[in-house]
Amino acid sequence: MWIPIKDIKDDDKFYRGTAFKLLPTEAGKKIGHSYSEEGLEYIMFPFVGESEYMSLICLSVGEAGNTICNMKMADKWFVEGREIKRMLLSDLDEVFINPDARYQVVGQEEIQHLQKGGNTYTESY
Repeated sequence: MWIPIKDIKDDDKFYRGTAFKLLPTEAGKKIGHSYSEEGLEYIMFPFVGESEYMSLICLSVGEAGNTICNMKMADKWFVEGREIKRMLLSDLDEVFINPDARYQVVGQEEIQHLQKGGNTYTESY
């Protein structure tokens, strides 16, 4: 279920793989935000080479791979709602988050674990 980010709590925790969706507002359309009515979907993923930030990376056709922002983690594993709102609340786009829709993400720690002969694992949130 997609929730407007303005409705999330400041101390809510969101983990890598969390799905986001951007939809243009009328104000955004007036200045050229012209993506489709379905919006753009993003995944929250650890910023490569940086252990303190998570990036929002676009998954939508035509914009895939583009990063919209980097958000500071409150902990090694999550970003709090207050940081998401600080970075994404705007009059130009309406941003939604779906905490139940997670993309499977394999990060650097899992890769190193697997390279050492370990089994696949997932973090408990």
